Amino acid sequence: YNTGLLTNRNETEYTKYSAIYPIHYSVSYKHRIHKFLDFHFHSRMLDGLMVNRIGIENIYKNSTYRVYAKSSSRMQPYYMAMQTPFNEDNITITPQVTNLNAWVNTLNIEWEKPFSYWNGNAKLMAYLRGGLPFSDLNFGAMGATLTQSHPLHKFELRTRLFAATVGGDHLPHESMIYAAGAN
Repeated sequence: YNTGLLTNRNETEYTKYSAIYPIHYSVSYKHRIHKFLDFHFHSRMLDGLMVNRIGIENIYKNSTYRVYAKSSSRMQPYYMAMQTPFNEDNITITPQVTNLNAWVNTLNIEWEKPFSYWNGNAKLMAYLRGGLPFSDLNFGAMGATLTQSHPLHKFELRTRLFAATVGGDHLPHESMIYAAGAN
């Protein structure tokens, strides 16, 4: 149960949205249904974001394949500090960093392959993401991420290479690729 104690937010806003969603939770379940085939379910309502995910995962010849449906929605703007309107030159500006109360339903397909090389490890992950019926936003995405870990004497060099393309006629703000996200 979320009491709101020790927060520095506006009490009126907190009371308004906390009355609607007073319970915050995170639940995960994974079950082996066949050799190297798992069923997984995840649901959470944390920090104003509701996420539900259900799918299967298969491990075959050192590769992991995942197919899952994911549904998410930002339910509470209270937790979005950047969503708070501010005034500049007597004009009220409300930044749009999220789609409030818009359901984003996607079908996701992922492939993950770990491998080792000269004194280091790496993992390649590629994905496809497309919209499902009853989604308020319409978009598709595909991309890949290569993460590497390479020890250098007493240090460990970690690198990440990321490439993606996102397209559609109504993109969720959370799925857009920003320059600040390329770290």
